[in-house]
Amino acid sequence: MVGGSADLQYYLFRDKFSPYAVVGLGGMNTCASANCGIGFIGEAGVGASYEVNDHLLIRSDVRYRYNNNFNAQVQPGTDEFHDMTVNLGVVIPFGDKPKYAAKTDTRAAPAPFAVAPKPDCSTLDSDGDGVNDCLDKCPGTIKGAIVDAKGCAVRLILKGQHFKYDSAELSLNAKELLDGVAKDLIAFPQKNDIQVQGHASSEGSDSYNMKLSQRRAHSVVDYLKMKGVTNKLSAQGYGETQPIADNETEAGKAENRRVELIWIE
Repeated sequence: MVGGSADLQYYLFRDKFSPYAVVGLGGMNTCASANCGIGFIGEAGVGASYEVNDHLLIRSDVRYRYNNNFNAQVQPGTDEFHDMTVNLGVVIPFGDKPKYAAKTDTRAAPAPFAVAPKPDCSTLDSDGDGVNDCLDKCPGTIKGAIVDAKGCAVRLILKGQHFKYDSAELSLNAKELLDGVAKDLIAFPQKNDIQVQGHASSEGSDSYNMKLSQRRAHSVVDYLKMKGVTNKLSAQGYGETQPIADNETEAGKAENRRVELIWIE
């Protein structure tokens, strides 16, 4: 048998080990005994590639193959052949592997406004938010929150492994972090409404990421309410529409998988 096909591969995700689905169309000259005939072939299967290093990948897949020889009578009684094939090969990329620099968040912080300090004001910053205690209208700011000139939280980004894979279920790490957030919101209440925003990396489809980020935002809202937070909380999923880092790198994707708490004026 001699032939060839054009293949279309779809990678489920890209990493050192990268599984994919493949379909192919082509032609083949099939011979049985002295009878030969040119026919159509169609293939479908699954496989994976493994990156040994930047310049060598091993690839293998298993495919179902359908062959029709269009009445060539290569084999008496049928012109159709059904086979399972196993392919094993290597991929040798040329040139250096692309490197991507992570994008930085260039959004400007709120501009502070000048307020004359009280005559007996100290130079303390008890909650470490960068605003002097004498000017701080919101003492006890949640650690890591971005604040305005009055020392009141306006934005908090929750990063790390907060959810189980492909799920809206909070991880133990996320619950411990949200316990601290809830404790601070109760001890030092701000009356502002809070929008909980869910964000995703570019892995998966746009519609799926949008739904998953919405469910994850709801999980955070439900957990904070359960812990006794009285602020009006709302959940909003943004999927992969608002990245803060480069989705071409694993580090960038990790940055983009996040939940943000936004204090609404």
